[in-house]
Amino acid sequence: VGRALHHGTKMLRVLRRLPTALPTARRTAMLPGAAARRSLFIQTESTPNPESLKFLPGKPVLESGTAQFRSYAEAQVSPLAKRLFKIEGVKSVFFAQEFIPITKDPD
Repeated sequence: VGRALHHGTKMLRVLRRLPTALPTARRTAMLPGAAARRSLFIQTESTPNPESLKFLPGKPVLESGTAQFRSYAEAQVSPLAKRLFKIEGVKSVFFAQEFIPITKDPD
């Protein structure tokens, strides 16, 4: 459980830092030249698969359909999926309209 929590926390940090993570992410107006700041609360849920964790950003992830990435090579079309695969142990990433399940290697 502690290890799963550690991986979940690491994934949350990546999701929060990505400027292109969610196309509908709210941006806060700032002074010219300052970096934009986003506010995003992401919930997590367990899944029937003990190797997966479901992330619920509370905002649309995709407008329609789904996208599945089983490797870093497949993830090249998605900046978010690419960043998630850089986290040690990520085995697959799935995008649905309102959630992102991420599966880790069983190690």
